[in-house]
Amino acid sequence: MPSGIGSSHNLILSKLLQSMSNTLRRNIYNIHEHGIALGDICVPTPDPLASVRYGCVYWGDHVIDESAGQQQTGQVYAFITQHFLHWLEALSLLRSMSEGISSMSRIQRIFEVSS
Repeated sequence: MPSGIGSSHNLILSKLLQSMSNTLRRNIYNIHEHGIALGDICVPTPDPLASVRYGCVYWGDHVIDESAGQQQTGQVYAFITQHFLHWLEALSLLRSMSEGISSMSRIQRIFEVSS
């Protein structure tokens, strides 16, 4: 089994994507009002995003570092195709949309270079 920083990022990325894939879903906070202000949303207890907060915001950093994403292309592709909108919803609820957009831009550049 490979060792080092790259393989650590690869393992972390895999676990984060798996955890988010198992957790994220449409309307995760069961909001019934369309157009509700973010500040008016009541976070449920327990918060279904608590366990994936780090992953939602920072998984892109593990793709970028040491090119871990090149080894996980299939898993990254599957996550994006199945959960992209769920992830954007989570980023919005976590008030971390700008970090997510920055990550997606960097991830896109990595995959463009590697293809």
